[in-house]
This record gives sequence, C-alpha cells and structure tokens, in this order.
Amino acid sequence: MSTPTTTELLLEALDREGWSTAEFRQPLADLSTSAPSTHDPTPPTVPSTSSSGAAGSIPYEAALAYGRIRRFVRYTPLDPCPWLSDLAGGGCRVWLKMESEQLSGSFKIRGALNTLLSLPPEVLSRGVFTASTGNHALAVLHACAVLSSSLTSSSSSSSSLPHASSVLPSLSACSHAPMRPVLYVPETASPYKIQKLRALGGQLQLYGRDCLETETAARSAAAAAGAVYVSPYNDPWVMAGQGTAALEILSDLPRGQLDVVFIPVGGGGLIGGMAAVLKAAHPNIRIVGCQPAASDVMARSVAAGRIVPEVKIPTLTETVSNSASTADANSTTVSGRYATGTMESGGTTPAVAAANAVAAAAPSSTLSDATAGGVEEGSLTLPPCMCCVDEWVAVGEEEIAEALVELLEQQAKMVEGCNDQHLPPPPSRP
Repeated sequence: MSTPTTTELLLEALDREGWSTAEFRQPLADLSTSAPSTHDPTPPTVPSTSSSGAAGSIPYEAALAYGRIRRFVRYTPLDPCPWLSDLAGGGCRVWLKMESEQLSGSFKIRGALNTLLSLPPEVLSRGVFTASTGNHALAVLHACAVLSSSLTSSSSSSSSLPHASSVLPSLSACSHAPMRPVLYVPETASPYKIQKLRALGGQLQLYGRDCLETETAARSAAAAAGAVYVSPYNDPWVMAGQGTAALEILSDLPRGQLDVVFIPVGGGGLIGGMAAVLKAAHPNIRIVGCQPAASDVMARSVAAGRIVPEVKIPTLTETVSNSASTADANSTTVSGRYATGTMESGGTTPAVAAANAVAAAAPSSTLSDATAGGVEEGSLTLPPCMCCVDEWVAVGEEEIAEALVELLEQQAKMVEGCNDQHLPPPPSRP
C-alpha cells in the first residue's frame, strides 16, 4: 500500500472537518490556458471563460501547491484574538492567521516557492527575475536558496498532516548560491528592505517611482535575457501558492466555525488564491477585501470591470512634512496624518507618535506600503476578485496606525501596515 502524499493527507483532513473537497481534486478550468509553464516574461492573458471558470482551477492547483511547498514553508498559527472577539460581540470568535511569522516574513514565500518548484531545471537555468516593493523579492531569494540547496523533492512522506515548522537554508548562502535572482525594486521602496535584500545577496536593480513601472521594466529585462519572470501577483502559480494559506485555515477550523475572512489586498494574488479556495470549500464563506483608501486600485478595478490606473496622491513623507510646517506651535491639538485628539499637556499619544515617526520616513502614500501601487493591465487576479470577493473595505491611515499599536498592546505582535489594515479600529478610549 502506497504512502499518502501530503496533498492527500490535507484533503483527508478537510474531509474530516466537513469541508467540500471536490474542486480540490478536479480542476474546473485548464490552468495552462492562462500562462505558459515556461513562465515566458510576457504578461499572461485571462482565459476566455466566465469569471467563475477563470477561478475554477485555483483550488485544484492550490492543493497541488500545498504538497509541493509544504516541506519548505512554516505552517503558521491561527491565533485566537480575545480583544477583537470582545469588540465584535455577539459571541463572535476572531482568529488571526499569522503569516507575519512565515519564513521570509510574509505569505509571499508560498507563491514564489510554488512557481519555482513547478519549473524544470533547464528553464530555471536561464535565470530568475522579479519585481517587488520588498516582501516578494525576499520570498524569491528564499525560494532560490531552496532550489540552490537541491531541496527540490515535491513533498515529504509522513503518516499524518505535518504542522511542524521547516527551516530553510541559511540566507547567508544566497550570496554564493548558483541561483541569484535579479530583483527589480522601486527607488521609493523601504530603505530597510533594500538594505536587507542587498545583505542577503540579491542582484538589486533600483528602477522607477512606483511598483507598476518597476514590474514593466523587470518583465522587459527578463524577456531580453531569456529568463524566468516571477510576478508578485499576476501569475496563476503564484495565486495557487498563496491559496495554501486558506487550506491551512480550513484544516484548523471545522465547517460551521468559519463565516467571514478579511484579507489584505494589493495586486490581488493573495485574495485571488485564498478566496477561490475558501469559496470552493463552502460558497457561504464571506470574503472581505481590505485596501488602504490611499491605494485601492483593485477595489476600483472590480467596480469598473477592468484594471484601472492608480490615483497618484502625496506620499506620507510629504503629508507629514506639510502637516508639521503648518502646525500651530501653541496648540495642544494632535493633528497629524493618523489621528486627531487633545492632550491635557500637549504632545502626542504613543499611537500618533509612533505612526507619524513611521510616516516621516515612509516613501509610500500609505502605511500599508506592501499593498500600495498599481496593477498590471489584464491581470489574472481580477476575475477571482470579481467572482469570489463579497465586499470591499477602504481603510484610512488613522485606522491602520491605531491597529498597529493596538495589535502590539493587545496581542504582543509587531507587524507591518498591510497585516493590520483588515482589523477594525479600536473603541475610543476615555
């Protein structure tokens, strides 16, 4: 009797929890119609099917992706969140899927690994290019470290669904590894992330003032070099990889205990993959997409039925600078980008001070810089966003800033802005 694969063990776990697994076992659409297996740098085209059909292959591919990447990613915790549960009221229970504790620091490692592990060695030998504001580039570096260390078996064989953390090869090896990806990063990216990418041995190319401009340049450079281009979102294998986070949620919560999932949105790779997986498990699960109001391209694109341009607004650095230059020196009112209130002795609250300090050095228009920027025209992420997302929420900078501090105080978790834009604002304090 053969040993069950990791994917089979996962589906057995979902069956036990009462979820539907039919779409994870058989695709409803052919993924190969949307992008070539060689990852030609030319942008993929949306299949000529209905919007639901375009998303139909994602659950199946996500199940395969889980078996492919499980050895090399961390099964991140689904933490109960008492303070949000109390805030929601009505006996509601809230959990946080802690992808901030994922290897490479974000969910991006899932899609990057699935993409590169799907490609044959002769294709990878042409070289790997990507574009990113930071997190996806870090993930591609990690994925290349996996491949360079010859850890390319599809899945580990075990008698039960593995939940233990895995350890990737030392990042210091990236600078000497045969696979050193070329990383295109906007000139406006976080200085900390740029420094980290350089320290890890990435071949860094700073180009453009926004992520869409950088993505276009990276695609062109990859095409000229005959190399592989790994999009941060506009790729079906990337979406399928990100969808594995939803599979873990389903294996942790039985049917009947999951009603609504709030997901942060940038280019749509995460929500496209997760929403398709969750809807396949149970169509009544409500999906809410959350974007910063300062950069809500995907929400506006869904409303328009096509990808719309990004609306250029002042960066946080410019906003804070302008606020400071016009402030009344004698006023005790806290009037910054993130919060407004009064204090008995003047000054700022810890939340305001922390948020404005971040803003002063922020090159983005939002604290959620990882989800900021435009989306490629014709992106494959639009159809699943249109057919699987039930509601869109635009989150103000004040709310993001307050949630950052509240999450640290209440949950002892320090995360970046994109990780808490889907949290509700805290109640007013006396």
